[in-house]
Amino acid sequence: MEEKYNIQQVRITSYDALTKVESEYCTDRYNSEEFIAYAKNTSYEDIARNVKPDKFVINGDIPDKESQWVHPLVLTHTKHRASIGIKNVGRKAIDFINEMPNAEVIDILSVKAVVIGEEIELTILARPYDGKFNFVGFFEFIGEKITRDPEEEKKIIVHGRLIVPDEIKNFKYDEKFLKEHEKRLKTQKEIMENCSEETPFLNQLDSYEREVLPHPKDSIPLIYDLEGYNRQLEIYGDYDEFESVFNSIMREVNGTGKYDYFNVLHKGIREAKAATDEYMAQMEKKLITNFVDTKILRPENLSVMLKKLRRSLFQLYIVQDLIDDPQITDIKICDPHDISVRVKGGRYSTNVSFINDADYDRFCTYLYERNHLDPRLPKQIFTYNYDEDFILRFTIYPRYISANGYPLIHIRKISRHKLLKKELIEKGFFPEKVADWIIDCARKEGGIDWVGRPGSGKTVGLNWMIEDGYEQSAEVLAIQQVNELFTYHKGYMFQNVVEYSNQDQQAVDLEDLGQMALVAGANVFVIGETKGPEVCAALTLGLSGCRVSSTLHTYSASEGWSKIANLAMKGNYSEYDIAMEDAVKCFKTMIYCENFKVKQIVQATGYDRTTHKVSYKCIYRYEEQEGA
Repeated sequence: MEEKYNIQQVRITSYDALTKVESEYCTDRYNSEEFIAYAKNTSYEDIARNVKPDKFVINGDIPDKESQWVHPLVLTHTKHRASIGIKNVGRKAIDFINEMPNAEVIDILSVKAVVIGEEIELTILARPYDGKFNFVGFFEFIGEKITRDPEEEKKIIVHGRLIVPDEIKNFKYDEKFLKEHEKRLKTQKEIMENCSEETPFLNQLDSYEREVLPHPKDSIPLIYDLEGYNRQLEIYGDYDEFESVFNSIMREVNGTGKYDYFNVLHKGIREAKAATDEYMAQMEKKLITNFVDTKILRPENLSVMLKKLRRSLFQLYIVQDLIDDPQITDIKICDPHDISVRVKGGRYSTNVSFINDADYDRFCTYLYERNHLDPRLPKQIFTYNYDEDFILRFTIYPRYISANGYPLIHIRKISRHKLLKKELIEKGFFPEKVADWIIDCARKEGGIDWVGRPGSGKTVGLNWMIEDGYEQSAEVLAIQQVNELFTYHKGYMFQNVVEYSNQDQQAVDLEDLGQMALVAGANVFVIGETKGPEVCAALTLGLSGCRVSSTLHTYSASEGWSKIANLAMKGNYSEYDIAMEDAVKCFKTMIYCENFKVKQIVQATGYDRTTHKVSYKCIYRYEEQEGA
């Protein structure tokens, strides 16, 4: 990206040139602040001719032989972050000039600063009698760079950290206790193996020895401390004062101003941007009148406040911090002050909260209006497509079915940047040999189910396999609840569920999509997440030679086949053994994921109707030393 320089200099050798330069660089005199006392409310010509004339020229305007000044003026124009503050920039500029090696031969005629947008523009007029005015070092003097990448400056990286209390951090059972525990467990297991109706297991024990020893982390809440967008905003002055103004505005929006706000949300797609911009323009006028002009909000912070308000009112507000954190996979909101996240398979509370009940209600209304939802329905699942980095699957339950009286929201994040083989290997998802084996399996045999608990990484694995696992000529059809799976290939078909009918569309569930897939002419059929009878379509296509794949919630690799059979029994299968046989034929391979790792791969070799068990080979098992 092209670098943009923050400094410009102009040499001025006549009054005509000086007047022209002043009109070009000092356009906002009303809001600018002058730091040289004798230059206040005085034109550049008047300063140069009368207030601070050339020390070595009689009458102040004797030209040299080319009809130009003997000692030209230098105008220096620089741009700085608004968070540094106008007064700070102006005073530092004077300090820097006074520390220049040639400071004794420099006249400072004017030092002006003004906030324009998100920057402070500094304009200095000086007369260096030796012709030297090197202002480049000023940026380092105030801790800035002379060049900048505007896109890089805009991007705030949000990341959090897990706060572990000392009671958990320092907790440890001693070796002697653990050995005695193992001994008691062994005795207890022997009693369990020999118990009967006459001698029940627990009746033989004085006390029960828990297999999983209690730990403080089981009862002490862990907090995920988010170093979010707000704490990284470059605010000039006191942050609490800034936040007080923000809360005041939000309370007004949630109260008397909510109808104006909702009117903007009701606009159609074509009108939405113009209506939003107009709303924010009115918000800017209100901020200037009520807070800037009354000295409550510093002018340097106006643009930052407007950005925060736009993010809060027309993006995902405080939830956006959680979405921007790449470590978080799921977000759950139970009430305005109870927001938790899933990080690496574990659930943690957060220190993020809404202002009050009205603030949370406004956020929920935003979701309903922006996504054309009906708040009367008991459950709604939709894809939020407005985020640049993630596809977001929202599930909202209204307050009338919630025991605590608040709407319940679950958000699943899917990165728009698909993790491919190299990145997955670097992140420890699987070793290269496992990735290569899966690609071979997908192309030769098909029939792969990615299984595991929620948030285990199975959808990430399937999404990768869609990209790398199938040849370019494959005819892929994928059906899914919401748009979690996607591809960079052309010609692949992706279909998603339509939850509710309206005048423009008919409701379509996964089973309907599965039935339609039977005549779609695909040779690779993918189900984003198998939940019910739609698996029958996969079995039908699999038996006809189509390669099939899916994700499935299970607690182990070998459990996958029986789960598929049970789901098939909800459809058109009436015999469990037949369902099991077809499951083994069509989904030969089970890839079990846990904590964003491929933990085990098993491949079926047959099904025994007598024992009702699947025989299988263990292709791969994750060993702890691999992740060391």
